[in-house]
Amino acid sequence: MSFLKIRWAQFLRELKSLGLFYALILISGIVATLWIFYQVQQKTEPRYGSMLFIVALILSIHLNRKDHRFIRLVAIQPFFVYISEYGFIAFIFVILSFLKSNTFTMFLLIPAVALISLINVNFISNAKSGWIARMIPASNYEWKSGVRSTGWFIPFLLLCGVLLAPLPFASLVICWIILALSISFYEQGESREMILSFMQSPRNFIVNKAGIHAMTFLICILPVLVANFIFFPDKWWLGLSFMLFCVINIAAFVTSKYAVWQHGQTNKSQSVLNSIGMIGLFIPFLLPIPIVNFIRNYRKATHNLRTLLNDFN
Repeated sequence: MSFLKIRWAQFLRELKSLGLFYALILISGIVATLWIFYQVQQKTEPRYGSMLFIVALILSIHLNRKDHRFIRLVAIQPFFVYISEYGFIAFIFVILSFLKSNTFTMFLLIPAVALISLINVNFISNAKSGWIARMIPASNYEWKSGVRSTGWFIPFLLLCGVLLAPLPFASLVICWIILALSISFYEQGESREMILSFMQSPRNFIVNKAGIHAMTFLICILPVLVANFIFFPDKWWLGLSFMLFCVINIAAFVTSKYAVWQHGQTNKSQSVLNSIGMIGLFIPFLLPIPIVNFIRNYRKATHNLRTLLNDFN
């Protein structure tokens, strides 16, 4: 319970740091997500799909959180810390599902949360997945580094996306989770020498970088998109729309990185805005945010890189 209080205090602190406008957008997004979840619980297939999404979300949080060592140091039984935090998240969705459908499907989340809480992240080896990173172009060092840091998790999600293709929208949601994970890939600023090695003007550098990253991601999720098309050929336009959504967001990620780029510095100031833009897949009124972010940050990025790459204009 004390850990839940700490998490609540951290959430409020992050909310205050966003400012009133973006805090309201984030709260509206959370409320809208819960409302959409509540509405889809009436039918069986969306109910199972949403349950699998929550399991994947909690698993993603568990495998990517950075405080495992802290929890092991301060908690006698880390398992109870994990299960209390994940159980709180799952409990909200269980109640909403039961109120709408009067079925016990979502109660399967309870054993799923318990199993996830038992996973010892230390035993997940990233080194063995190095061959996956080697398949990514050297110029896309953000994704090479990100794939190494996440280990087998992204291939695992891709496999889940293919296996869940018979469920409506499930495979696209899995691809969305992979794209959301990639936001953290753009927080570390590379050295000046790495940028200079491209020998391109600021505009060409940004455009080519966004193109390479978008192509890398689309090739990565291609098996999932093909599986989705096989089961839902009449919904082909959804796959194309999703691809466009991904390309726009990746372009926004790239420009947001270089709008605040500094030599060898980590900058997470853009991650919240990029995350809010990602929610637009589920909340239509947030869809313009990635486009606005791209336009706003494109000019900042080219200006920020002008001094470094001015000789290549």
